[in-house]
Amino acid sequence: MIRRPPRSTHCISSAASDVYKRQVHGKSLTDITEAEAALKQGRKCLKSLFFLRPNYLDGFAHFKNASETFAKAARYDEAIECYEGLSLCGNELNDLFSAAEAKKALAYIYLEQKKDPEKAEREIGQCVEFLKLQGKMEKVQWVLTEFAKRSLKAGFIKLAEKTFDLVISAVFDEDNYLDGVAIIWEYLDYLIDNSRFSKALELYKRHIEYTKDKKKYNSTTAKCYLCIVAIHIILKEPYIAEAKLQELEANNPDLLSSPYYEIAVKLIEAVNSQDEKAFKKTLMIPMMSQLERNLLRALKKVNIVQKTDAKQEVMKTKDSEYGGMFE
Repeated sequence: MIRRPPRSTHCISSAASDVYKRQVHGKSLTDITEAEAALKQGRKCLKSLFFLRPNYLDGFAHFKNASETFAKAARYDEAIECYEGLSLCGNELNDLFSAAEAKKALAYIYLEQKKDPEKAEREIGQCVEFLKLQGKMEKVQWVLTEFAKRSLKAGFIKLAEKTFDLVISAVFDEDNYLDGVAIIWEYLDYLIDNSRFSKALELYKRHIEYTKDKKKYNSTTAKCYLCIVAIHIILKEPYIAEAKLQELEANNPDLLSSPYYEIAVKLIEAVNSQDEKAFKKTLMIPMMSQLERNLLRALKKVNIVQKTDAKQEVMKTKDSEYGGMFE
């Protein structure tokens, strides 16, 4: 149970200061034997006998000193016990930052060493709660982003995307756009690299809706429309790409002077006329480098020239459907 700090605490920082003073040299122990001894002392500190209450202050020091030593020695069961004890003591001492850091360390051990995504998600969730109690929303965003990236690296794709979605929601719903816009583009690059085009389209549309609600139409809005056009070209859906461009023209006339709009027009014209030379020339425009790297890479692989054989195949299909009307 996460313990909320009291409304008024006498000299809150002094408790944490005393903790650090009572640590052994203020560093993690280098000898595994010393770490084992510290763990035993930490366990004793948490015991309550009759009228004796747990000694969270000394327990904090013992667990903190031993935790990193066990983690570096790949003795993860002991490391988990130490971080759990450290989080408990930090919570009781109202040192919520230390409690949050311990929960984060636990999440990474469960994620990368124990390969247990459910426990990892639980621990990172508790870490976030501790940070929110301190009002550290920027830290929450950073922690979740880092956890999502590590989840990807560990191979837990669903967990990674779920965590990224939480981060993106915080960016838009909590109006934390300026601090989180870089994360949006990074996540979009990942989605496109993994051919998650439908999810990428949803995110671009959400971005456009956000700027619309805030009445902040700018070049970023035009860029989102260009990216949507590009994805539909990649998906061989030029008619949808053209419809999106018309939507931009109807709803955002102020953006028609944007270079992104001009590039989108050129791309659609090249696709509709099957002008491969014009298409490649448009991709070489310097402004195209502002698009997500993987989106530009995917565009360069698109073959906009429809082969004659393909056209004949379409005609044959229509002919069979309508009983020889096209002969």
